[in-house]
Amino acid sequence: MPIGQPGFERWLECREKTCCSHYVVYPTGDEIIALGATLEMALDTLVTPLSSGKAPTAYRLDADDPAFRLALTRTRLTADEAPACGFLMRMHDGAARCGLGVNRPRACKTYPLVYADGELRIDARGCTCGPWRSDQLDGVAAFAQLHAATSAHARYSEVVARWNVDLECAGPVPTPSFLRTSRGRTAHER
Repeated sequence: MPIGQPGFERWLECREKTCCSHYVVYPTGDEIIALGATLEMALDTLVTPLSSGKAPTAYRLDADDPAFRLALTRTRLTADEAPACGFLMRMHDGAARCGLGVNRPRACKTYPLVYADGELRIDARGCTCGPWRSDQLDGVAAFAQLHAATSAHARYSEVVARWNVDLECAGPVPTPSFLRTSRGRTAHER
């Protein structure tokens, strides 16, 4: 199993990848920039601003506006399916594959693991590829990957908090167009 990718082989074997439809993925700023550069794609094709509330990574464009978070773009693979990650590809045989592969965000790489109350736990809600067991995962790699994800999320939260404070002090500022598109949509409307 490649270091830093807990459960990677198990994830590759999964034909359905229902986790890619169940969860909305909120990458950090560095992940968004890296994906854009790696894939040579415009940022507005990678992420969608979604109404957010008070999440630590929720940014504002105006002090009076609602807060938004950037989520990986979601699309419907078929008219009767729920929205899924925009990078989820359905093969001719029905198997699902991630179009980002090793470039997927940390939240995807660490699925189904969470670190809570000082311990590593499995939270596989939305997964249909069978029960996950801790012996199927590389605990050292899992902890390292979750630590990296937690640290990156904390850094991104700090950047967003500074943005929001600066916005309150200076008033509305010019913003990139991809931050203004799809304003007010929820995760399941995209």
